[in-house]
Amino acid sequence: MQKNELAKQIRSLRDEVKASIEQANNRVSMLEERMASLEEGTNTCSDGVTELEQQDGDTIRIFPDFTQSVARQRAAFGPARQILRQCEGVKYGLLYPARLKITTPDGVQQMFSDPVKATAFAKGLMAP
Repeated sequence: MQKNELAKQIRSLRDEVKASIEQANNRVSMLEERMASLEEGTNTCSDGVTELEQQDGDTIRIFPDFTQSVARQRAAFGPARQILRQCEGVKYGLLYPARLKITTPDGVQQMFSDPVKATAFAKGLMAP
């Protein structure tokens, strides 16, 4: 009799564990989908402006709030970014606080803290 009762309890616990695992897997899948959606939204804008599209079709824009000092440092990369916009296949972005990351068409990545060096590099990428 005791074995049957023990076997019932084990089956019951096994079922509870299976249900909990299934619930956790569903939650993980949902969170992974949401994260992919958010990552896709953040990749659609530059300069840290993030656009998120809600399920009802509305768009939410999130703008970064930098100190004046950081904003000035980031603005100093403007000339380099202007040049980079004209370069085909070149990807670039500003990282916090004020670093310009450039990826050339062949996949080489460069990081700049100095706007003058970044501008010189960008000019070198311009097609002759």
